[in-house]
Amino acid sequence: MTQPSSRAQSTPIPPLLAPGQSVDVHYSGDHAKFLRVGASYRVEVLWVGYFRSDVHVASDPCSSGTVYANGRPISTSSWTRSHLAAIVAVFAAVPLLLLVILATFIRLRRRARLARSQ
Repeated sequence: MTQPSSRAQSTPIPPLLAPGQSVDVHYSGDHAKFLRVGASYRVEVLWVGYFRSDVHVASDPCSSGTVYANGRPISTSSWTRSHLAAIVAVFAAVPLLLLVILATFIRLRRRARLARSQ
C-alpha cells in the first residue's frame, strides 16, 4: 500500500467554479497594481490553497496569467496614460497660475504707483 504524498494532503481540492463567477485572486509581488477596478480581464488561476495568478506582460512573451478580456497583455510600463494625463494637467495649470500671480503683482504695483503720484 502506498502513502499519499504530503503535498497532496496539504493542498485542499480547489472549489468548483462556474464561468464568470467572482473569486478572490492573490497576485505575486505588487503586480495587482497594474489592474484597474471596473476593467474586464481573463484570468488564469492556480490553486495553492487559494487562487493565485500573475500578470501577463507585453514585454515577456513567456509570462502567463491575467490578460485583458480581449487577450491583450497588460502594460506594466511605469508611464501609463493615466500618469500622462496628470502630468499634462499639471503643466497646463502651472503657467496659468503663474500668469494670475504676475497679473496680480503688476496690478498691485500700478495701484501703489498711482497712490504715490496723487
